[in-house]
Amino acid sequence: RYKHQAYAYLLIPGALAISSEARQRLNAIEELSELGAGFQLAARDMEIRGVGNMLGRNQSGHIASIGFDLYSKLIEETVKELKGEEVQRQFVDPEINLQVKGYIPKNYIPCLNQRLDVYRRLQLLDNLDDYNAINREMIDRYGRFPESIEKLLFLVEIKTICRILHIKRVYIVNGDVRFDVERTTPISLGEISGSLEAGFVFVSEFCLGLNLKRKNWKEDMLSIADHLKVILRLVNDAQ
Repeated sequence: RYKHQAYAYLLIPGALAISSEARQRLNAIEELSELGAGFQLAARDMEIRGVGNMLGRNQSGHIASIGFDLYSKLIEETVKELKGEEVQRQFVDPEINLQVKGYIPKNYIPCLNQRLDVYRRLQLLDNLDDYNAINREMIDRYGRFPESIEKLLFLVEIKTICRILHIKRVYIVNGDVRFDVERTTPISLGEISGSLEAGFVFVSEFCLGLNLKRKNWKEDMLSIADHLKVILRLVNDAQ
């Protein structure tokens, strides 16, 4: 209050004496302690307890599996459809098949709910600022990344850029990488394939190719991400 800062200490009888939902709420309070986090805290509480099916009679649903933000977007789209309004679905879910597998090991984030929460947040990323913020948060909370998480985060970074650029599929063909592009892409395929800086070749009307040196998984992932960032920069510069 005013110029004075105070602290509140919340005491619990012990981890085993409280329910799973109570632990989730305490974790939410701990994570969202900054000023102005009231709405985020309320949204997290709705995720934990569920808010039901708002468009039907069944009121016992649970939204923890997709998160409140995506749940709200789906409701908005459904309401527009029911009103007969046009719905523009911008969310692209790229398929990434680069022969590299990443995951969050249990010994890095022991709590299942926290692991699922991180997976969900990574799955829904649509910009690199949020991607970098999650990276910093994970290092701050859980420590240095093991190899399995490094692989996961490289894949997520590539997927996030592909989502921005409306690239629907990334895969390996005879040692080269192929990028299948949606018709809604902001990429000017002709300009990109002709750019020496980008390093891509024009495979077909909506497909780009990239030659890999195939040294090791980390250099391959770094090369793919760097080349995609060049495209992203060229697209942003053109806007």
